[in-house]
Amino acid sequence: MHDPIIKEFFEENWNRREEIKVMAHSYLGLCTTTFDNQLSRWNWMFCNGDDSNKLVRDWHTDNVDKKIQFILYLGEDTDYTTFEMMDDEENIKSLPFKHNRLIFWHATEHTWHRFYFTKFARKTLNLTCLYNRSDEHYWGLDEYTST
Repeated sequence: MHDPIIKEFFEENWNRREEIKVMAHSYLGLCTTTFDNQLSRWNWMFCNGDDSNKLVRDWHTDNVDKKIQFILYLGEDTDYTTFEMMDDEENIKSLPFKHNRLIFWHATEHTWHRFYFTKFARKTLNLTCLYNRSDEHYWGLDEYTST
């Protein structure tokens, strides 16, 4: 938060988190249930460059407290697959790392996904909508905003 550009980026997106949440619910066909969750986690992830065939994390589904997961890629573009998602029929969708690409999904026991390294530093911002019942909410981020 000491870098003014990072701080401005954070504030703009954090202060508009309700808008982001409602938009994602609409795109995912969940628009009637925005009241049962909150966008309450913001995580910066950095992985050093490595072999692009090496996994950061293998196939998994998310914690049952998550409703929607957002990942924003920042950094160099690559044609290497960095994210894959698989449905119950084992159909796999692969996405390369592209700067400023936002991916998000409804986190269920059926949304299997995995992440790969890139040959350069892999930088991502993760935003998470957690169900209100979760004890993993982190509300301390508001203290970083100046508005």
